Amino acid sequence: MLLNFNDKLETWMKSDDYKGHLENEEKMIKELNKFLKKFTIEYISSMPIEVYVTGNGSKESFCYCVERKFKCYGDISGQTTAYQKFVIQWSNKYDNYIFGDHRTKNRRGFGSSVEEIYNNVRKELVNLIDATNKKDYDRIIKNPLNPLFKNKISYLYNSINQIPIYSEDDLNTILTIFDIPFDTREDRFLKRKKLFEFYKLNELDSKISTYMFMQFLYGWYGYRTVLRSSDKPTIELQEIKKYKLVDVEIEKVYSTIRTGNGTSKRMVYNSRNEESKRITGKKAQNIVKEYLIANKNKLGITEINCYCDGEKQDDGRGYDISYILTDGSEIYVEVKGTKIDWNNQVYFEMSANEYSVMKAHPDNYYIFFVNDVNRGNEIKRILAKDIYGEEPVKYRIHFESSIK
Repeated sequence: MLLNFNDKLETWMKSDDYKGHLENEEKMIKELNKFLKKFTIEYISSMPIEVYVTGNGSKESFCYCVERKFKCYGDISGQTTAYQKFVIQWSNKYDNYIFGDHRTKNRRGFGSSVEEIYNNVRKELVNLIDATNKKDYDRIIKNPLNPLFKNKISYLYNSINQIPIYSEDDLNTILTIFDIPFDTREDRFLKRKKLFEFYKLNELDSKISTYMFMQFLYGWYGYRTVLRSSDKPTIELQEIKKYKLVDVEIEKVYSTIRTGNGTSKRMVYNSRNEESKRITGKKAQNIVKEYLIANKNKLGITEINCYCDGEKQDDGRGYDISYILTDGSEIYVEVKGTKIDWNNQVYFEMSANEYSVMKAHPDNYYIFFVNDVNRGNEIKRILAKDIYGEEPVKYRIHFESSIK
């Protein structure tokens, strides 16, 4: 994946899009420095309310700058109303400061009057910026300000060490794309921290800034199609602790479908779907690999060779994993998986090469099928000779199954 990423990045860095963002960054750095020079912790601790709020027409207020002026550093607009995001705002309609009632999530604990609410908001701003400067992640996470708002503020005050992405859905997708383990339940700040660690670990800081990294991910040369898709891939950290392996018998109720040359309908490559398939397949491979390692003695395995990743990666073998049994025989495993629950059905696609290798080893080639890689805990094992039939160019396999 990283090789593909680097290729995309190198292409982007030669484009006019890159040059445009680079020029904009130079201008915005000057604006950000002015903002930070004005809105220091000392100033914010006694900052007048009219300098904080939006709605009063000022384009230099703290909230306006964070949300609008520095929109290039991550868009947080349009998610909630202003008072939900900033706790309090000015309303020309009511000619007064307004805030949500006591049931409003982002107002709870801040008070019941304008003065009390704003004093507490100001204290939390100071607390947030201080925690950011000291890299006190626990304090940032516990800060009661709106998640989008506080994560953006934290970035503005420490842009060298954070990535300006705040959407939880986008963070889940990006971490998934780069195979970075995470738990969907963890705080978005920790997800942002993991993305920054990826950025540093792969020495991207020697090529592009955190701002340019974000622009690349959302750009045409990056992962824009995936991030704007309504069907984003979201394969999170494995939560299931124990898997079971079952041998299944198959009832051939659906025919294999020939695709490729000679078909009446042309197959169109869809990068979004292919990326989603890749991620699902990767998760299934990890599940099977971990299962085999954990159950070596039970299965009588003396040696495991993984060809789907690592130093031995080889996509041309026609199988993902092989292992040697105590009697010296070798078993070949092709891993297939789904991200939805097919219940008792088995449904997957095979390349012509995989199908050919499977036919050549009818008694020691198995499909390990992981149904619902996120929630299921069952790995179905299907023997090769129970599957193959005609000789298509590409195979879509669809069976009914029952435990033997």
